[in-house]
Amino acid sequence: MKRNIAILYGVGYSKGFINGFLSWYLSLRLYDWGLAVFAAVRLVAQVLDYLANLAGGYLADKIGRKPTLIITDVIYVSSILCLLRPELLPLAVLLFYVADGLPTSASFVMRIESVPENWRGKIISIGPALSYASYAAGSFALGFIAASYGSASAVYAMLAISCAGLIARFFLVETLRRISTSTSAGYLKELKYVFTSREYSRVIAVMALLGVSFAISPFLAPFLKDVAGMGDYEIAVFFSLYNLVPIPFSLILGHLVDKYKDSIPKFLAVLLYLDAPFIAAFALLTPVAPIFAYAVLGSVSLASIYRAALNIYVSDVFKTHRGLIVALNAVLMANLPGVAVPLVAALWAALGPPLAILLVATATRIGAAALLLAKHSRAR
Repeated sequence: MKRNIAILYGVGYSKGFINGFLSWYLSLRLYDWGLAVFAAVRLVAQVLDYLANLAGGYLADKIGRKPTLIITDVIYVSSILCLLRPELLPLAVLLFYVADGLPTSASFVMRIESVPENWRGKIISIGPALSYASYAAGSFALGFIAASYGSASAVYAMLAISCAGLIARFFLVETLRRISTSTSAGYLKELKYVFTSREYSRVIAVMALLGVSFAISPFLAPFLKDVAGMGDYEIAVFFSLYNLVPIPFSLILGHLVDKYKDSIPKFLAVLLYLDAPFIAAFALLTPVAPIFAYAVLGSVSLASIYRAALNIYVSDVFKTHRGLIVALNAVLMANLPGVAVPLVAALWAALGPPLAILLVATATRIGAAALLLAKHSRAR
């Protein structure tokens, strides 16, 4: 399965290269349309991402991992094409989020099924490491191209990269052991089983809290611009560091996931308690001294393993229907942030950016950590 690992991480790097630029570029351009439009489009986009995650989990179990990834990349290329027309920016954002949600399950479970069980943490941690590296490189390189030669030049570069990734998907080796023959009623029954399982319910509330805490992500670029006073080029450099600094932490934490795989909830609780002060410093001290904006680098370094560790944990518990389970996890940790964007926007307008970030990100992290430790104590 070496071919699969090479293709999955190679394409993942190329998409991360593009996304590192789009993660802040789309936010800034959409923010220019006004806070109301920004919040509304992001809300719709996250709802579509939510539906795409569930659809992707279903397709990953039904038609296979490989076809799901190919369909995803066709949509991804389409979203980039829309960027050539400024008036299609909202459509580009919507398609981008569909393409973001659809492959989550297929990509993750294919990686799990392509490596030995005792190496899952280490191999899976390569994904976040490469992702952060590619985000850093893409944020800087594509940001430089857009600033120097115009946004159209950056779009053409992204089209070439994304089309190459689409072609590479056809060379994947399918890992689906069997095609699911369950009926729709049977699939709903399995869905109910997952939600009512004691093992899954142990972390589902934590995922929801983390999902809300991650809702500050689309507001980071506006915060840096309005509060820290950074320009577009400074923001591009900041996000390069934002995605570069966590790489060694991701690899180290991936090793620890394998070493302490029977204590992942407790392990994550410790990380969350360490994470909260970084977010608090970022929110409260940046208005006083812009240098404290870089405190968020400590937070993202620790957060680099959250989603992967929880996915590995529930995948070990549930041996079948992994696509569905990973999709449900993504709904909480990747899609819930978008649903919570209007809440952050309301707090942003009412209380100001610093207090909004403090309430949304710090309080939820502390709550998730306390819940993980409480659950761990009861389990013992």
